[in-house]
Amino acid sequence: MIDEYDMTTLTTYEWQHKTYHGIGGTLLPCSLQIHCTGEKLLYTSTLSTVFGVCVDGTMELDNGVRTKLTAGMFWSSINRFTLRSVRMGRAVLMQRIGYVGEPYLGGPIDSDYPSVLIPRLYRAAPALEMMVLRHDLDDSMYAYASDRIGVVIEGSCECTHIKNNTRVSTTMGRGTIFHLAANSAHHLRVSDGVICKLIVFNASSDFEVVT
Repeated sequence: MIDEYDMTTLTTYEWQHKTYHGIGGTLLPCSLQIHCTGEKLLYTSTLSTVFGVCVDGTMELDNGVRTKLTAGMFWSSINRFTLRSVRMGRAVLMQRIGYVGEPYLGGPIDSDYPSVLIPRLYRAAPALEMMVLRHDLDDSMYAYASDRIGVVIEGSCECTHIKNNTRVSTTMGRGTIFHLAANSAHHLRVSDGVICKLIVFNASSDFEVVT
């Protein structure tokens, strides 16, 4: 099944130490946190990596170097950093516990094509990807072999998935955060002429698709 939340309605949200399923049934301890306007976050951890996306406004990231973040910018940080809202800033933070990656900074995103934003360092390491959805007449349901969490950064899409053995459709617009469980059959559709962009955190970046 898919869980989804509208970050524009949240004042604060933490989904700490959830366990996601990787390829081959591997259990991956991860967490998801929404950093909202008016908050300042101090993060310290010796054995984990945080992947972040600035969704709205302006923020300041300090991980040894101060960086101004605007909507569409993304990064990864290890060990320690502070993050604060400068002007109506909102960000999504996705942490992979037990994995030490590399610092990374990119964006703002201006491409209309799918891409790997922060690549994996080795097989089964996490990655940050951008999906770009266009109108497609194919109604086939599909599933990934590992969990996905992410956020819609542009446009909107309709997600059809299975809940209690019944097909359920929900609209995910800009600012919607979602968690898609491993092996969950689903289908994402956009209207003709519409482009929808999603940034997806893949906790175990082997790109298996289960049909």
